[in-house]
Amino acid sequence: MASKLHQLRSKAVQASELVAKHGCAYYKELMEKNKKYVVDPPTIEKCQELSKQLFYTRLASIPGRYEVFWKELDAVKHIWRNRNELKVEDAGIAALFGLELSFSLCPSNGEPSFYGTQLSLKLQVGCVFAVTAIVSRD
Repeated sequence: MASKLHQLRSKAVQASELVAKHGCAYYKELMEKNKKYVVDPPTIEKCQELSKQLFYTRLASIPGRYEVFWKELDAVKHIWRNRNELKVEDAGIAALFGLELSFSLCPSNGEPSFYGTQLSLKLQVGCVFAVTAIVSRD
């Protein structure tokens, strides 16, 4: 255990040295590549305007996402109705894929993002259907 801790500590030191050595150059390169997205001058009014644009754009996209959700739910219901034709391999792959996506959408703090929550719930429902179909066949 102590050797693993020592290895981890040495890797952390190497990573921090690398960041200290190349971090400034990376930052400058990143800002140069993305300068078209930077608003100049960065005034409070411009930041508030961009914030409102983002908010209302997201708000305007809700009806479209609502329709897509119901279409996906109908597709899941169709699969559930025809679960006897579902191959066990397909259901297992779908369940594993859904779990993998569900875990990948959670940031390191364990709290899923807003969009991750929506997609994660859909995937979890799909996983439950798939696992239920597998169990009910045996």
